[in-house]
Order: sequence, then structure tokens, then C-alpha cells
Amino acid sequence: MDKALSIGELAERSGISVRALRLYEAEGLIKPVRTQAGRRVYQAGDVARLQQILLLKKAGCTLGQIGQLLDRRPFDPARLIDAQIEALEQTERNLTQSLGLLRAARRQLSEGECLSVDALCDLIKMGEQSMSEENWKPVLDRYYTPEDQEKWRQAKAAFGPDGEADYARQWADLVAEIEAAIACKVSPEDEHAQRLALRWYELQKPLVEKVGVEVWNKASRMYQEMDQWQTPQVQAPFSAAVYGFAVQAANAARAKGLIPPRQG
Repeated sequence: MDKALSIGELAERSGISVRALRLYEAEGLIKPVRTQAGRRVYQAGDVARLQQILLLKKAGCTLGQIGQLLDRRPFDPARLIDAQIEALEQTERNLTQSLGLLRAARRQLSEGECLSVDALCDLIKMGEQSMSEENWKPVLDRYYTPEDQEKWRQAKAAFGPDGEADYARQWADLVAEIEAAIACKVSPEDEHAQRLALRWYELQKPLVEKVGVEVWNKASRMYQEMDQWQTPQVQAPFSAAVYGFAVQAANAARAKGLIPPRQG
């Protein structure tokens, strides 16, 4: 690169949004110089660092982890390459597994056999995993800024794989209990409903603490408007009826002082 670039020029040439570039600057990952007029100017070193940031993101690192890696002096390019190799090898393993499942299924069908329940479940799981992130992106972009989405990624990473699975199970159990309460025509004013609302509140707390009240309230808006974005491919983890019941029960519980007042 033989000249410095403005933030708009760098965004256009790199395909990275201006908002994302500002986020990386706010996180201290990249530090463009400023002109006397206060405009950001990106030089060759800044662009090289941006490339390092993006490669580490693709390798699955959070912005906090990227900052730690890049702050090491001197920066070890071998670590960057190793991280990218590891990410690509994982992608290769996933593709190999997916191709193996599809070829086995195709072979069974060509031989006139019916697919087993296990094989069908494996194919469903594979398809869901590959499509979920792509399908959800327009919804997440609608409600969250890149900064918000990074906070969600870091909050998710903080749980660890086992902790995240346990957290998801707790939510699934609670949603099932609320669905049962709705089927039994339990009133949101009922003590049982308010106990469910208290559990809903307690399950929320770890994420609210990690992403902040402002971002969490955006999630509330997203679920309030789920009828506007749900499709067969993008489904909320609970129905509008479950969410409405939980909100009403929580309001009743707040009126009794069982749950703290809503923030934000």
C-alpha cells in the first residue's frame, strides 16, 4: 500500500464495516493516527495488524484474547499461522465427517435400503449446525451492533463447552415447565407462575452481568418482535406464548418484591 487510507477507504477496500473498525479501535486492537482535523488515517502497519485481527477472529479468538496475543512483543507470526491452521483443520474434520455421513446415506439409498433413525438424526443435526449461524445473522444484525455481538460471543465463551451445555439444559427444562403451566391454564398471577418467573430471572443474571443491561434489553425487544423475523429456518428457543407468560409472571413477581425492578 503506497498511501494512507481514511476509515471509509479502508472499509471499502477491505470489506470490513466502519463500525467494526471503530470497535477494534475502541478495544485497543488497532490505533490509527489522527490528522489535525481529527480524522483517522490507516497506514500499512495498521492494515497488517487488521489482517492479524481478522485471522485470529476466524480462528475463534475473542477480542480480549486477540489483544493479549497481539500485545506480546515481538508478535510471533508462527502463532498466528498455527491458529489459522488449527481452525482450518477443524473445518476440514467437520467437512470430512459431513461428507462421510452424506456418502453413507447415499450408498444406503442406492442399495434400496431405508435410512436408519440414527442416520436421519445425524443428517438433521449436521444440516442444522451448518445453517444456523448463517440464518441467524440477519436477525442478529437487525437488533445488535457488532460491539453487542462481540459481547455475546465473549459471554458464551466464558461458560466453556460443558457450562454452556448445562446452561442450555436449564433453559430447556424451564421452558418445558412454563409450557406445561400454560397448558394447565395457570395464571401468571399464581404463586407457581411467579416461582417460574424467579427461575427465569435467575437464569438471566449470568448473561446480563456479562453483556450489560443495555444489550440484554435489546434481546427483550427481539423476542417481543419474534413474529416479525421467525422463519422455518430461524426459530426462537421458546414460543411467543412462553415469553408472554414469563413477562407477565415476572411483572407480578416484581409487584410483590420477589424480583428486583427492571433496569434500563
